[in-house]
Amino acid sequence: MSTHTTSGAKETARRAPERQREAEAPPARRDVIGPIIAGARARGVADAFELLGEAAILLDFSGAVLHVGASARPLMGCAVTIVSDHVAAAGGRSAGALQSLLEAGMGEAPPQRLEADLPCAESDMRQRVRLYRIDDAGDPRQLLHSVLVLEPPRRVRRPPLRRKRAPQAACAQGAD
Repeated sequence: MSTHTTSGAKETARRAPERQREAEAPPARRDVIGPIIAGARARGVADAFELLGEAAILLDFSGAVLHVGASARPLMGCAVTIVSDHVAAAGGRSAGALQSLLEAGMGEAPPQRLEADLPCAESDMRQRVRLYRIDDAGDPRQLLHSVLVLEPPRRVRRPPLRRKRAPQAACAQGAD
C-alpha cells in the first residue's frame, strides 16, 4: 500500500485550470453550482458545531434562522426562542440584551465572537449565548452570516447574606 501526497503549490497550480474552466462555464452551470457550494459550506459549519457538541443556530445576514442544530432544540425557550424564522427573546427580561448582541453581531464588522448572559423567562435562571460572526469567504451567494450557540441554563447563585454581628458577640470576642 502506498500513500501519495502533493505539496500545496503543486496542488494549487493543478486546480488553477479547473477554476478557469468554472469561470468560463456557461452561466446556467455557474448559477446552479454556486448556491450548492455555498449551501455545502453552511452544512459543514452546522455539522462541525454538532460534532463539537455545541447547540448551534445558523443565521443569515438579516438574522433569519437558516438551521437549528439538534443540540439546540432542547435548550430553546429559556432565554431564546424562534418567532417567524427569527431569533427572539423568550421573555421580556432578556429582550434588550439579546437585541444588543444580535445588532452587534449582524453589523459589517470583521468576524468576531460576542457573548451575553441572558436572564431566562423563569426566575433565577440564566443562559449564556455566544454569537460567532462567520466570514463569507468572498462568496456573494453565501447566506450563512453568524452562528448563535446556546449553553444550558443555570441557576443564578446569589451572594450569601452578610449578617451583622450581634453586639454581645463582639464584646465577648474582645474580652478573650
